[in-house]
Amino acid sequence: MKRTLKRIANYATVLFTAGLLTVQPIKAEERQPVTIDVSADLLNKNVFRGVTYSKSPILQPNLYLRYNNFSANVWSNVGIEDRKLTEVDYTLGYNRQIKNGINFSLGYTLYTFPNPFGNNTQEVYCRLGLENLLNPNLTVFADFKQGKGVYGELASGYEFERSIGISVILHYNYGYFRNGNGLSHGTISLSKPFEVKWIVVSPKLSVAKSLSKNFGNEVYGGLNLAF
Repeated sequence: MKRTLKRIANYATVLFTAGLLTVQPIKAEERQPVTIDVSADLLNKNVFRGVTYSKSPILQPNLYLRYNNFSANVWSNVGIEDRKLTEVDYTLGYNRQIKNGINFSLGYTLYTFPNPFGNNTQEVYCRLGLENLLNPNLTVFADFKQGKGVYGELASGYEFERSIGISVILHYNYGYFRNGNGLSHGTISLSKPFEVKWIVVSPKLSVAKSLSKNFGNEVYGGLNLAF
């Protein structure tokens, strides 16, 4: 398994390097201003990649900056009952449309756990997506510190009338903080945005169905607030 993970990590490094080498100089007239998005999720529990980390209400603030093809993101998790900041994640990404309707992304994430203090971990990811009716995309994450495994998501989404959105994700785990490999779970999510003055409020509900004995079924949801 170590040999396989090393091979996957090497492939990820090659893809990341190739993506950076394709960056073309941006002409002054093509440069776009920096865009900043601020949002927060208010959820009844903390579920991440099929694992429930907390069954108490949480707040997850998110700051996203983008300049042309580059992006930076700071995400955090705060327990509402104990008011503890338990996680802060930092992501750098490169996003590019490699062909009409085909999008490609590369990135790096540092996961930190300040309270209680835990072992930080790091991962790289690669995403390929299509712009069509169902917007399918495939994302592969490779953890190279604590998890030392690979995690994949095959996702698709659709927006019905009145802006009701549905997304379906099939998850694959290859030694990512778990022994063994295979399909781990599937997730179906629903959301509906409402504009309230200068805030967009989106109630959402997710149902996770286990496809492996190492994962459990979950129902969770809450509100997304976009400023």
